[in-house]
Amino acid sequence: PGLTEDSPCVGKNEHAITKLHPNLYACDPLDCRYAAFVERDIPALEREIVFHNNLTHHSYCSEEQRQFSEQRIKDAFKRLSEIDEAHALQFMVEVANG
Repeated sequence: PGLTEDSPCVGKNEHAITKLHPNLYACDPLDCRYAAFVERDIPALEREIVFHNNLTHHSYCSEEQRQFSEQRIKDAFKRLSEIDEAHALQFMVEVANG
């Protein structure tokens, strides 16, 4: 973004004021329109999917956590599909089959 635009990442207790740089601590790369993912990010995206998939199947997982994890899986899958759609589909089949 330019110098006159709002920062893309705003923290919970921050106001959307014009800044020169984003708040990296408030940044969610999976849901950021400025984030770019490349092939070397595939393992990290796969780990994110597996981690949240395991959480959703845990007996102590609350409904709120389950909804959050399912959204994270969708976001990570979307980013994985942007890199290599065929690989993303194959990986999700593997995750679904255990």
